[in-house]
Amino acid sequence: MKKIMVVEDDPVTLKVFSVRLERAGFQVVSVADGRDVIDHVRTEMPDLLLLDMTLPGGGLQAVDMLKRLPLLAAIPFIFVTANRNPSYREQAIKAGAVAFMEKPVNMDELLLAIRRSLQMPVAAPV
Repeated sequence: MKKIMVVEDDPVTLKVFSVRLERAGFQVVSVADGRDVIDHVRTEMPDLLLLDMTLPGGGLQAVDMLKRLPLLAAIPFIFVTANRNPSYREQAIKAGAVAFMEKPVNMDELLLAIRRSLQMPVAAPV
């Protein structure tokens, strides 16, 4: 079972992501603050990170720190944000995100992006 770490400061969004990902067959680890990401990633070793780009502690900053650690640098990540600033998409791609999505996130599209990044068969929508 593939493990996804969801890093999201909004408890409702965190719950929605977690429930839908678990229902789709993923193991989910939840983190509510960007400042805790590195320690959690080292402990959990997720297959993919799903991060709020504007969370406390900073999604971009967390990814930047991960990229500096050889053991963790190869973990793919997807950024989500509620901010409609056009530069966010460019920043996400420049940071190496495998996908970028604006909230509210279409869960079928998110699951498709996750499966593609993990090179998993694409399943029917859940």
